[in-house]
Amino acid sequence: MTEPFVHGGAMNGNVFLAHVEQVPVPPLPVVIVVTLKLKRT
Repeated sequence: MTEPFVHGGAMNGNVFLAHVEQVPVPPLPVVIVVTLKLKRT
């Protein structure tokens, strides 16, 4: 197993931007969120 992104220093804006641009992100699954409001009596 290898690291997708390795940097030998502190994370800064430029390093974060390079990480976001170079490391592919898997698509998020479509999720339906249902909120139920419980009625208190």
